[in-house]
Amino acid sequence: EPGSAGERSGVRAGDEIVSVDERRVEDWSALADALSKGDGTKRLVVRRGGAESSLEAVFSKDESFGIVPEVEPVIGDVVAGGPGEKAGLRRGDRVVAVGSARVDGWSDLRSAVEAMPGEKTMVEVVRDGEPIRLDVSLDEVEEKGPDGESRRVGKLQVAPWQERHRLNPFAAVREGVKQTVWVIGNVFEFLRILFSGRVTADMVGGPVSIFHISGESARKGLDTLLSLLAFLSVELGILNLLPIPVLDGGHLVFLGIEGARRKPLSVKQRVVLQQIGLAVILLVMVTVTVFDVGRLLR
Repeated sequence: EPGSAGERSGVRAGDEIVSVDERRVEDWSALADALSKGDGTKRLVVRRGGAESSLEAVFSKDESFGIVPEVEPVIGDVVAGGPGEKAGLRRGDRVVAVGSARVDGWSDLRSAVEAMPGEKTMVEVVRDGEPIRLDVSLDEVEEKGPDGESRRVGKLQVAPWQERHRLNPFAAVREGVKQTVWVIGNVFEFLRILFSGRVTADMVGGPVSIFHISGESARKGLDTLLSLLAFLSVELGILNLLPIPVLDGGHLVFLGIEGARRKPLSVKQRVVLQQIGLAVILLVMVTVTVFDVGRLLR
């Protein structure tokens, strides 16, 4: 992305990142994990045109590195009611052009669409070997760029095609553990940002958002829905360990206090602390629900 840490470090479209700080990366999740660890300078080895070269990236942990994996411009999902569906785009369509811009990869498609917020344009696709031109009116949304500044961008409301691979039971367990560790790390990273006061309304969601995302996941298939449920289970398990009375983490704090004092808390003390904890939980639930409703009304 323009102005991102990735661009400043010299990473180009088509580069293959081999390692970060001498740690080899075999997939995108491993790369994201390596880039998220620590602040300061990171040394990248990239493969470009068959030759490897070293790059130095300087960025903070709160800054997006600004790179995305290059994937084929084949549509895998079309959001119901979005401009893509209204224009007639279908799953499996290969996008070859947006307006006058040629599309060779998904990043080309995204860049061309984002440059035309709210505009009407032409999208050319190949469907069953036949070229088709469709007129589309792009959405206009506000989002933050890699520099943290808000900007207006166009959206087609489509997602890329994703290949699915079957794993044997042992590989599946190993991948499940890796994904669970990744989710736990992201939960703690979010909590760090939350307590630092840098969380915005668009970064949190409550029951309304969960209901909406669950519906979208169910529409995409059982595997996507199960992945979401697994993510929510791990996330809620970690949040349940926060040291807030009425949560399991709060009970652990009570046990720690009682162990240090060598006597239990009084019933009155427990009731007061649990009422405070319940008030905090209710306040958070009401706040995120208000944010959810606000997003629906925008």
